[in-house]
Amino acid sequence: MGDSALSTLERVRRFAATTDVATIDLDLTDVTFMDSVGLRELLILKGSLPTLRVVAVSSRLRRTFALTGTTELLLSQDAEGPPPPER
Repeated sequence: MGDSALSTLERVRRFAATTDVATIDLDLTDVTFMDSVGLRELLILKGSLPTLRVVAVSSRLRRTFALTGTTELLLSQDAEGPPPPER
């Protein structure tokens, strides 16, 4: 997750601070890589915004979540996207 993705998370954080919407849906379909910094920032964002839902992810990101044990913490129950790639 590069600088542009981190800036996207910052924009979501600022948006959430200025709105009273019930739910914020985050589509991460175009994110193909997330390092530990990006994962940490996403977990912090999710913790501070309980109404945030990750509703779509790429197969690589789904695999990252599975390998790090964060799938249930981050993905909404109805999240879209392909299954993680086979090894």
